Amino acid sequence: MIYVNMLAVFKRRFYELILFALVNPFYWLMHSIAAYKGLWQLIYKPFYWEKTNHGLTKVSHSSAAATVVANANET
Repeated sequence: MIYVNMLAVFKRRFYELILFALVNPFYWLMHSIAAYKGLWQLIYKPFYWEKTNHGLTKVSHSSAAATVVANANET
């Protein structure tokens, strides 16, 4: 399969992508680990939810907006 990926890279002359074709097995390994982890959690902790905190910042929205307005007024 790595050979097929490398053939595609060479056929289309996207030589900068050869590294990604070579690290595909690592990508597949990470997918396998994630799948086994998900299966484990589904069996042993079916109602567990690993949440990701999105949008957390040290700057509040009002102070960020004030900075944008101040920068716009300077120009």
